[in-house]
Amino acid sequence: MGGVQRGDCLWEAPSFTLEMLFDYLSGHGFVVAQRPTRVIRFCDAVSLDEFAAMMSSEEGEVSQQAVAPSVPQTHLVVFESNSDDSYQEGALDALRKACEMGLPVLASASENYPMGYFEDSLDNLSSAFSLVLFKQVEDQAAPCRDTLLHLVLRFLLDKRSLVNRLSMAAGERGSFQSLVNVAEDLFGCFVNITDAHYRLLACAKRHQPDDEINKSLVDLGYHCEEHLRRQHTMGYLLKSVAGQHDAKVWPPDETFPYYLMTGVMHVSGQYAGHVLVAHPERPTRGEVDEFRIFLAHCKRFARRSRGSISLRESPRQAFVSQLASARDVDGAFVRERAELLDLPATGVFALARLTCNDVFGGQVGHIAEDLDSRLSLEHTTFIRGGKANVLLCASSAEELWDALVSAGKVEYGLTQATLLVSDPFYRLSGLFYASQEVDILARYEGEIMLSLRAAGSEGVRTFSNGRTRILSFRDAFSFYWQSSREDEGLISFVLSHLLVTSIADADKKIPASGTSEKMESLALLLVFLSNERKATCVGRMCGLHRNGVLYRIQKMEKDFGISLEDALTREYLLASIRAKLASSRDFRERFDCALSSLLGK
Repeated sequence: MGGVQRGDCLWEAPSFTLEMLFDYLSGHGFVVAQRPTRVIRFCDAVSLDEFAAMMSSEEGEVSQQAVAPSVPQTHLVVFESNSDDSYQEGALDALRKACEMGLPVLASASENYPMGYFEDSLDNLSSAFSLVLFKQVEDQAAPCRDTLLHLVLRFLLDKRSLVNRLSMAAGERGSFQSLVNVAEDLFGCFVNITDAHYRLLACAKRHQPDDEINKSLVDLGYHCEEHLRRQHTMGYLLKSVAGQHDAKVWPPDETFPYYLMTGVMHVSGQYAGHVLVAHPERPTRGEVDEFRIFLAHCKRFARRSRGSISLRESPRQAFVSQLASARDVDGAFVRERAELLDLPATGVFALARLTCNDVFGGQVGHIAEDLDSRLSLEHTTFIRGGKANVLLCASSAEELWDALVSAGKVEYGLTQATLLVSDPFYRLSGLFYASQEVDILARYEGEIMLSLRAAGSEGVRTFSNGRTRILSFRDAFSFYWQSSREDEGLISFVLSHLLVTSIADADKKIPASGTSEKMESLALLLVFLSNERKATCVGRMCGLHRNGVLYRIQKMEKDFGISLEDALTREYLLASIRAKLASSRDFRERFDCALSSLLGK
């Protein structure tokens, strides 16, 4: 069938459905007696007389097979009765041949004409056969009985004009508002087009305030971004429309008092926005098909729009994405490419990945754009594994964390969002292992959240009124260390970027025979955590007053940027100290010396 392609829904040639024609005919004194058993699309029409003439011309010389190509499958054969409800001689033979050829056929008769005439005369009516009956409306003058073909041709003229107007509105100089202006004439009611960030792109205007639907919806707070956010908060569009690919009709409910037709726009596989049309009564199948034509042009304009709503990958993003996926990339190559792309090769880096629950239509490109626009630090946003990622670079770990907290205070499409953050690392070439850390963090996210809820610490990770939470690899370290670990390169990277490693390596000038103050702090930390944070007990063991223990612990929390009130932080510190003791001889010797000094041995 010409004109419609599944997937893109491009109406390249003006083709229309019989259901749309039925709606048109119902306003001109006809009622549908029989519908076809399959969807019929057509772009032109011929009378049965024309079809019969083609079949019978030069009888004996033209075969049915030769005629078939001359009558395209997208042409509707219109079969009309005479004014006395009779049919011309040979009409039924021509009708039978049209059905056998699979052509769509529309027949008409008077309201009192028996349908059995067709059933008795045609053994097997085609699945493309339909019948309309002329119905005299009381107190109205009867229109001409032989105008069915004229009405069909007028319908085609009107709909082709509609498609031309929509095509112009979706052209290079068009806009979403231009499309909505055409749709207002088509549907005569409330229309909204919204982008992937839930911003209102266009809405019905010219029918206000006369249109009762628009008037009542405006009174209810519709036609504004606040309403759209409220709808998504309630989950109506977010959960119901997310997986939608075709047009769909929703019945009235407590959130929306009218019938609603919805469609979703995608650009390069990414969610780009949605289209809404409201109706006071249930839309007919023809009206839904008209909405599909409107939606197809909205999709076309979304693809054409220069202000693309999907993230396009730059050479810098492509390189960073490659580093996140490639193991053992040569350091000299990384430095050379980083210089060409104006990327820092050294510094304090972190990799963050933003994930959202119930992501609307797979809008990862738009999530990446949101994240990109909220960060003031040196950063590169890219998409890897269908997720939005950002590589950040700062002068200190504290600066990195402040930037992430700021990004965490942003609402990402009103869904529950999570920022998964790697440990800080100091060379761009370490991005592959940082990416592995984030993968591990994503793997244990469920266990982490259960632990936080059990300890009542979930709020410590949550920002933006409970919408966005931040989880770091520290939260997953104890789970990771207890699991089977096979990647030696990743193990080495993880251990070298632990907080306890940076603390232990902070003062390299301490002689081997001496004791580092920071190592003593780690030793006190281990004793404090091993004794369930009982300051009095720890003080007796170390020869310190209880207040002295608490003072030193509070100083560590401030210096190291940690909170021992958080259960996962305590688990991380215990697990990381034990991991370093098990994996590093130098760390173990220095720690044992500091612990002996602390305990007075």
